[in-house]
Amino acid sequence: MAVGLEAARRRYERLFRPDGAVILAAGDIATEELRKELEEALGGWRALRGAEPVSEPSYPQPATEDFRVVLVDRPDAVQTVIRFVMPGPVYADPKRRQHQLLGTILGGSFTSRLNQNLREEHGYTYGAGCAYAMNPSVGYFTAASRVRADVTGASVGEFMEEFEGIRGGDISGEEARKARSFI
Repeated sequence: MAVGLEAARRRYERLFRPDGAVILAAGDIATEELRKELEEALGGWRALRGAEPVSEPSYPQPATEDFRVVLVDRPDAVQTVIRFVMPGPVYADPKRRQHQLLGTILGGSFTSRLNQNLREEHGYTYGAGCAYAMNPSVGYFTAASRVRADVTGASVGEFMEEFEGIRGGDISGEEARKARSFI
């Protein structure tokens, strides 16, 4: 499908609008000075008449009642890709920061539990980690690693043990302090 200049202009007008803009600023500048400079630079920015904003897509909430395992058999592979994907919180979740801290402890840094367990303690992988994706309308959690094929089962077992430890609240004060400092 070819996209012409007019179609691109209409899409641009719907996407780049002052009512949908978010401006982030950091640096050695006073709030009022920044506000003044932004007003001078962008104060005349108006949405074009008749250009309706693009609506945010809506996504169905993921089903949580079934546990699914997808296996792709590659008999000669030297590595196995292990990936867990689970429903997670959306960006507006009031516990967003707690989830971020939890993710940092479990797999969000080099010294995280997953990486220390699978890489440093067992030597199964070069790295393991996890992350939350907290979008406006849907969130999910992923944990993953590429491990030696001969330790696939043991690696999955270690993931499960780390998940259970976190679910059970097994977090030390030192881990929490380190995660807060890291973030």
